[in-house]
Amino acid sequence: MIPRKRDDMDCKLKFDLIGYEGPKTLHRIIGTTDLHIYDIIKDMYVIQELVLKRRHYSTATLDVEMCFSYGTFGYGHANQLENRQRPCHELVSHSLFPRFKPEAERADGNRDILICQPVGHPSFIGFTEKAEIGTTVKSLCAF
Repeated sequence: MIPRKRDDMDCKLKFDLIGYEGPKTLHRIIGTTDLHIYDIIKDMYVIQELVLKRRHYSTATLDVEMCFSYGTFGYGHANQLENRQRPCHELVSHSLFPRFKPEAERADGNRDILICQPVGHPSFIGFTEKAEIGTTVKSLCAF
């Protein structure tokens, strides 16, 4: 869970370069830098060079590539959160799940979104009334 207050200490990512000379020596911090998680969330996908410092001297540079995806499994899109900076298809392009192109007759236009398909009722169950599920199409992502 990401804290709502920007100045919360849990929002800070700390990168430390730790070194040691041998198995019996103490570890030393060679360089350190901080990054705020809100900066990653804002951009969704970050590639940058971080400068690690010790006592105001630059000791190393660190090339990082980070991606932030909403949802329990990192699907990349949440209907509860509005992001006007990028379209939906770009947000889910870095998803942890593979994005397969649906068949042409199942796709919603040129957006590669799978539309629902009516599922028939099994013949071995005697329904008194049958519900028609999957006959209306609603778009989940507005492009």
